Amino acid sequence: MLLFAIIIVAILIIQNSLVQRTAIGTIVPAPNISWPNPNGKTLGSVNAKAVVLEFADFQCPYCKVFHDTILPQIINQYVSTGKVRFEFHHYIVVDRNIGGTESQDTAEASECANHQGKFWEYFNLAFANQGLEGSGAFSSSRLKAFAANIGLDTYEFNNCITSHQFIQQVPADVSLALSLKLNSTPSMLINNILVENPMDLPKVRAAIDAALQNAG
Repeated sequence: MLLFAIIIVAILIIQNSLVQRTAIGTIVPAPNISWPNPNGKTLGSVNAKAVVLEFADFQCPYCKVFHDTILPQIINQYVSTGKVRFEFHHYIVVDRNIGGTESQDTAEASECANHQGKFWEYFNLAFANQGLEGSGAFSSSRLKAFAANIGLDTYEFNNCITSHQFIQQVPADVSLALSLKLNSTPSMLINNILVENPMDLPKVRAAIDAALQNAG
């Protein structure tokens, strides 16, 4: 576990260094991830015995590490095999901490992508292009460029974010997070039980395995 924690810290340091050297105007290609049975903001079988809820902020650097290192493992081992359904929920914390609206704007943009059936593609590209908090990495022009990059109808998408079509969806997710007394991102629940450290892959696996065993 100690080795895994050291690796996570090293990844964070490297990613922050790369982000500082990457021009904001450049769109970094997203990693190739297979999204099993996507349905809105969920992945996996509706009959899965365990349901994993993630609450995250697109500007949160630890959420990016979770996306890059933990989530692919969960997908490969549990979601793709039909054992787990994975659900994503917005939890806006960075805007509250530093000011600005980039987290809220990106969350709304992902909902606009979801409206066109490409939430996970947008989710993937946004995390691939995360910058320093409040740096403009998620400016309006960048959010629109992400949409074009993944082949969305840009006219519809641009109207969607300009009109804030899904502005109510984001606070609905945040309200759920607050009702669950979550206080950080990423936060994870497995069958409604909080995982104390979702950045610890062995603990995440153990929690999922326990939930599956308890579910019969």
